[in-house]
Amino acid sequence: MGALLKDDAGWTLVPLKVAGRIEAPSVKLDDKALKRRARQKARETLKKKLLEKVAPEGPGTSSSPEKQLLQDTLKSLLGQ
Repeated sequence: MGALLKDDAGWTLVPLKVAGRIEAPSVKLDDKALKRRARQKARETLKKKLLEKVAPEGPGTSSSPEKQLLQDTLKSLLGQ
């Protein structure tokens, strides 16, 4: 769960819902935001793993048009 709440810079983000009056606020975790974040992280992980398998980075590999096409296709498929 901790990795799910961290952003790219390493900051922990906790989505909260705050409701009620200022004298008696109600603070809860925002379930919808947590689910959105989980889906986003899953997409990012899937994209990264697919790219590692299909077009590994390393010495002698360049940013080819095929790799760019693959990245664009994954981006459109995964909605990012």
